[in-house]
Amino acid sequence: MNICVTTLCVETKEGSRYTEKCRDLINSHIEFTNYDIIVLTNRMDQLQDLSTDRVKLINYDDKFKEPVVSAGLFNMHIKRKSIFLAKELGYDVVFYNDCDCFIDGWDHESFIEFCSRDFDVAYVSHVHPQLGDLRRNYSHFQDKVTNEFGDLYYPELDRSPNPNETRVIFKNNEKLNNFILFWDKISNRNNNYNTYHDGVYFGTSSVDSKMNMIGVTRDIKFTKHCKISHGEKFLNFFGEYL
Repeated sequence: MNICVTTLCVETKEGSRYTEKCRDLINSHIEFTNYDIIVLTNRMDQLQDLSTDRVKLINYDDKFKEPVVSAGLFNMHIKRKSIFLAKELGYDVVFYNDCDCFIDGWDHESFIEFCSRDFDVAYVSHVHPQLGDLRRNYSHFQDKVTNEFGDLYYPELDRSPNPNETRVIFKNNEKLNNFILFWDKISNRNNNYNTYHDGVYFGTSSVDSKMNMIGVTRDIKFTKHCKISHGEKFLNFFGEYL
């Protein structure tokens, strides 16, 4: 099983700590796994010393033209680009991580066992239909659908989850290709890039591409080694403070 960890490390202002956090992601996966690591970044100069056969650094500014800032905020749509690159490189399993994730050990056997299950995408928490209720009950979700999806939205998308997307495991198949294509449509449709709640993009693209979605549960051993650096504190795999 050919596995890669893929991440997006983009800094939108000087003094950001995301490059430092990404170094922790890279170094921890080098130490504890044998997986390749793909990093899409606009800070090549700060990560170049980590480039090896296993660590593939790709310059965002050379590869893509979408803006990294949207209305003064990080453009969440560009997260799909690191997933796209891993898909194009032909890995069997694409393990997307936010760049402030890292590991303090690993259980390769439990990860392989999990990846051998029948699914197309696995999210941090159990997947259930959610977006329909969210947009009916919270005006900002309905505004998002109106502004960003327009005529792309159809009733079946009400079944979309709004998942925690910090870590997502994809099987590299035709459904992943369709996942990217639908997210492309969402991003391309809205030139203002009104981006927020990026779990909505993950969820709707999963439903549109007819992905078999499953949840990662607390009893799975590899999750115990997954951490997120959040300011001066740390979160676990499930987004809970340690």
